[in-house]
Amino acid sequence: MRVEVNSCQGILKLWERIEIVVGEGTEAGHYIARIEDFSKQGIIISCPEMVSGNTLLRDNADCIVFFNREDAMYRLITRIRRDAGQPNRYVLRPLQEIQRVQRRQFVRVEMWQKMSFAVLPSAVGNASTAGSTLEWVKALCQNISGGGILMKTDRELTVDDVLILKCPLFDEIGLPEALVGVCRRVFKEKTGFLYGIEFILEHQIDQYVESTSRALLPKAVMHYDLLMQNKLVIFIFRQQLALRKKGLL
Repeated sequence: MRVEVNSCQGILKLWERIEIVVGEGTEAGHYIARIEDFSKQGIIISCPEMVSGNTLLRDNADCIVFFNREDAMYRLITRIRRDAGQPNRYVLRPLQEIQRVQRRQFVRVEMWQKMSFAVLPSAVGNASTAGSTLEWVKALCQNISGGGILMKTDRELTVDDVLILKCPLFDEIGLPEALVGVCRRVFKEKTGFLYGIEFILEHQIDQYVESTSRALLPKAVMHYDLLMQNKLVIFIFRQQLALRKKGLL
């Protein structure tokens, strides 16, 4: 099916950062690039940078473009080729219409892993947290989505508590080693508590973390941006595909 480039131009934006995936499985190559222009031949991108994987971009390879919007995550199937005479530029020719692959209310997948968290102290009056240390508590991740995590622990929390979260999965898929989260839901069980935790992006941290607690944050939390959220959503999307193939979802 031939797809007109102008149908993508109305959704994609000039200088927008996109993620490009070429190949499949653990060997797939993940690249970040910016949209430089639109032409009759396709979407012009400049200087794609590999961020993970082993598969190289090559002429006439089929690949998937991912990008985020406020309401959802989207993907576009394309074919890539080098722009003649421009070694650092490529042309993406759309092969299908743009598709929504995730709703804003992110789909969760079961993911049992040991993890830990620490509660950030809330400022009381003008009290300072200078000299304070974080108390790390053991917990268990039960499921995860692009928007947050379901966590089980015997430590009692309250809605709106701000946490620092650490989980082996973060490092396994290339996320920062620690993320900031906010407790949104509390479920009491006989053996402990279940908490629905929302991940907080770096540009939102000032809304949730008191200035007096800022010094307690690991530097890594400032690297969890929309690009990193995309990486998590893509990982979960692939987990869903694998489960469907096995008939488990």
